[in-house]
Amino acid sequence: MTDTHWRTLRIATYNIHRCRGLDGRTVPSRVADVIRAIEPDVIALQEVLGAGPNAAGHAEDLGALLAWAG
Repeated sequence: MTDTHWRTLRIATYNIHRCRGLDGRTVPSRVADVIRAIEPDVIALQEVLGAGPNAAGHAEDLGALLAWAG
């Protein structure tokens, strides 16, 4: 088997701290920028806020920003 048969699988884990930066602002697009930059095939996110009665959650926000199918 030659090296051309091998494929790299990039797996990442990321604690997004509720999408809150050191400046105290909650900005999901900054998290999306980091995810986009590392180009993971699989990513496990921690501290993701779920949807509430009046708004989507971070998973939905990030999915839309990164054009992930749901």
